[in-house]
Amino acid sequence: MLFISCIIGTMLEWYDFAIFGLLAPVLAKIFFPFTSHINALLISFLIFATGFAMRPIGGIVFGHIGDKYGRKKAIVPAVMLMTIATVCIGVLPAKANYFTVAALVFCRLAQGFAVSGEYSGVLTLISEQTTPRKTIFFAGLANGAATAGFLLGSLIYKLTISMNLNYFASWRIPFLVSFVLGFFGLCLRLQIVDSLFLTQK
Repeated sequence: MLFISCIIGTMLEWYDFAIFGLLAPVLAKIFFPFTSHINALLISFLIFATGFAMRPIGGIVFGHIGDKYGRKKAIVPAVMLMTIATVCIGVLPAKANYFTVAALVFCRLAQGFAVSGEYSGVLTLISEQTTPRKTIFFAGLANGAATAGFLLGSLIYKLTISMNLNYFASWRIPFLVSFVLGFFGLCLRLQIVDSLFLTQK
C-alpha cells in the first residue's frame, strides 16, 4: 500500500505541476493580450519557470518537517498545497490585470514549493522502508511516476482540445480536474504508515 500511495501521489502531483507548461500558450492569450504574442508567451513561460525557483526552498522546509516530525507530515500537506494552488489557477477570472497576474505567479510559486516536498519526501520514505536492493527498484518507479504525471497532463490536455470548446472556457478543465485527482491522492497518502524510527520519537 505504501508504494502504491507514493507512486500514484507522485504522478498526480507532477500532473498538476506540468499542465501549466502545457497550457502556457493559452494562458498567454488570456492573461497577456496587451502585448505581442511572442512577448506574452515569454511572460507565460517565465511564470512557469518560477515554480522551479521555489523548489530548493520547498525542499528545505519540507525536508526539515520530514526529518523532525515524520515523512507523512511532509508529503500529505504537499499534495494538499499542490491541489489547492492548481485549482485556484483554474478559477482565476480571465482578465488581464495586476490581480490575476499576481495570483497566477503566487499559485505557480506554491506549486513549485509543494512539488519539492513531494518528490524528495517520497524517495526518502521509500528508502527508509525497503531493503537496499528493493530501494533502487521502487525509487525508479517513483521517478517513472513523475514522468507518468507529465503524460497524464498531456493526455487530459489533448482530450480537452479535442472537445472543440472555446479556449476561454476549456483551459480551466485540466486545472479543475486536479481537485478530483488531488482528493484521490490525499486519501491514499492518509493511509501511509510513517517510518518507524520517526514515529517513535
